[in-house]
Amino acid sequence: MRALIENNSGCRIGIPDLRRKLGKLMRRLRVRSTVGVFFVPKYRMKSLNRKYRHKNKETDVLSFEMNEAGYLGDIIISPEVAKRNAKAYGASLQEEIARLVIHGLLHLLGHDHKIGRQEKRMFALQDKLFKEVCG
Repeated sequence: MRALIENNSGCRIGIPDLRRKLGKLMRRLRVRSTVGVFFVPKYRMKSLNRKYRHKNKETDVLSFEMNEAGYLGDIIISPEVAKRNAKAYGASLQEEIARLVIHGLLHLLGHDHKIGRQEKRMFALQDKLFKEVCG
C-alpha cells in the first residue's frame, strides 16, 4: 500500500495531513495497491474532462483505473473547483479534498453512482468513511 501525491495546481494543499488520512482510508478499505493523487489547475481538469468524459466543463475529481499489477489508479483533483464547492457546502478546503479522495478511491474500487440505487449506497459509504477517517 502506497500513496503517490503530487501537487501541480499552484494551490496550497496540506499534503502531510492528506497522506495520513489516505493511509487510514486505504487500510480501512484494505487497499494493498499503489494509488496516485494528483492536483491540477482547473483548466487542465477541464481538458481531461473533455477528453475522457466528453464534457466540456470543469469538474472537481476524476478517477482513472490502471490495469497494472500493484497500481490501482489515479485520482485527479482540481483544488480550485474543490475550494468553490467547499464554500458552497460550508466546509474547509481540506475537508472537501478528503471527500474527493474518498469519492475517487471508491470509483477506483468499482463503485458507481450513475447506476440507479447504487448512488445512495455509494454516497452513504462515502459519508461513513469520511466520518471514520476525518472525524
